[in-house]
Amino acid sequence: MVPMSTNVARAAAWRVALPVNEIIKDMGCTTEIKPSVALCHQLRVVDKRAFEGRIGKLSINAVLAVQLGISYLFDIR
Repeated sequence: MVPMSTNVARAAAWRVALPVNEIIKDMGCTTEIKPSVALCHQLRVVDKRAFEGRIGKLSINAVLAVQLGISYLFDIR
């Protein structure tokens, strides 16, 4: 899991900026979606059951951008 923050001023090569149009909101979600930053330097392992009350998911472009951020962080070529 890569945690996210709404503090977009923190964006950098390993903190990937995610605009609102790259976040796909789930049907039952009433929370407002805001521009966010994926904090790739704070990777965590979590149980998939922890995502039962999720807000949404990322677009394919956003997932690729986060993967590039992780690759940059770990110097994967």
